[in-house]
Amino acid sequence: MATKEPKRTNFNLSVLLNGGSTGLNVILLFLEAGIASRYVTTDNNGVFFSIIAINSFFLVFADLGLKQGVTQQIASKEDTNKDVLTNSVINFRLLTTSIVAVLLWLSRSFIAGFEGFEELNDYLPYIIIMLFATSMDELMFSLLRGFQIHTTLSALQVVKGIARVVTTALLVFVFDLQLIGLIISWAVSYGLPSILAYFILPFRKSLRIHIPTIMELMRFCRPLIWVRVVAFLRQSASNLIMLQLLGPGAVAAYSFAFKIPSGVQSLTEAYNNVFYPRITEMRAKKEYEKADTLLNGSLAMLAFAAGGIALVGFLFGSEIMTLFWSETYADTGPLFGIILVGLQVQVVNTFLGYALVGAGHPKANSVALVISTPFMLVLNFILIIIFPNGLFGPAVGTILEGTALNLVFMGLVRRYKYILNYWHYFGSTFLMIGGIAASFILEWALGISGQPDKTWPLNFVIMLIYFVGFLQLGTLKMWYSSRELYFVGPASN
Repeated sequence: MATKEPKRTNFNLSVLLNGGSTGLNVILLFLEAGIASRYVTTDNNGVFFSIIAINSFFLVFADLGLKQGVTQQIASKEDTNKDVLTNSVINFRLLTTSIVAVLLWLSRSFIAGFEGFEELNDYLPYIIIMLFATSMDELMFSLLRGFQIHTTLSALQVVKGIARVVTTALLVFVFDLQLIGLIISWAVSYGLPSILAYFILPFRKSLRIHIPTIMELMRFCRPLIWVRVVAFLRQSASNLIMLQLLGPGAVAAYSFAFKIPSGVQSLTEAYNNVFYPRITEMRAKKEYEKADTLLNGSLAMLAFAAGGIALVGFLFGSEIMTLFWSETYADTGPLFGIILVGLQVQVVNTFLGYALVGAGHPKANSVALVISTPFMLVLNFILIIIFPNGLFGPAVGTILEGTALNLVFMGLVRRYKYILNYWHYFGSTFLMIGGIAASFILEWALGISGQPDKTWPLNFVIMLIYFVGFLQLGTLKMWYSSRELYFVGPASN
């Protein structure tokens, strides 16, 4: 007998729950990173961020595209009997992760030959536990998104953040375990929510893998495997390049400059937890006009928010880096601003890509990313070498490649029957660039560059103009016009 399908959370409440829990989780992770930035050496931090990159690499082969694919498959099916699919994908994921863990163990000598991993054998068992915890966590959260039970997903986000802060404080601050402490903290914070999610998810538990179901899922996920490979290359490969060219200290500096942008990215993913299954459902029901309204309203709101945050990062970067991560990373303020500009571009691309997958065209999304990613990596490598401060290379390269990819994605969504209102998110980009340019020109003209007590009033006015410009461009109206879509589906208990 099939498990009764849970009541879904309405869109507005889902966004509020996901945004609130993710925001709290981001704050908790900032507290954890603050501990690491002050009580863990720069080199150990750099090696830890590189281990995360290694972990991401091996997760590609454990995932095989299931992270995105299983959400789409559950959200698009009307059949309430999803027990077979859920059991099969969980047990299959445990199998693939076990195989990958064996491969990681067998390749330990090869990995130990690279800069920063010379002592790999001392902490490899912890990395394997970290691999299992991360692998199951992302699958469980994908299943929760597919079932659209966002109350549970939101609660587990908070559990993850609390576990991370408490474990890091105990192992690093109290016991001074440094690198091993960070690895164990990661494993605990990802492992605990995945175990809880397994018992909370509404399906009848079984150890069976239904081969036909897995084969059908894998056929859909085949293009998404390339998306996952590309995601690793885009998010983690530059860290490994910097580790070899610039050393662990450079990786730590770049990663801490990326911490706040990563938090902002998590907030957009919280919105996507609701957006992706909902637009998938609309397209499956051929509600094209509603899907267009939801996509355009979402892009308008997200582009404005990301652009405003990027402008704040440029105007107050050094002060923010000092406040969060101590004087050690104060010089990364300009880098922080550039990374945030790149994030604004990438947010738009991410949601256009999810719109393509939600419409049942994962191949179009994956082909675009596969073609553009090698270009980005080569560009980043060249810029790391030629820039006086090599850390700026990946940040600038991401902006250049992301802008070109944006044009490609816009062409693809038009091809697959989406109607885009370009001005509402391009306008936010123009406002952001105008604000950055105005700050540089006015500070130079007034002779107050590098004087925070004199520049902050000017920068505050620039931020106010950005917000007023947002209202005048009609972006708020565009978001407001999609409000009726936020109540699709009954509220959950």
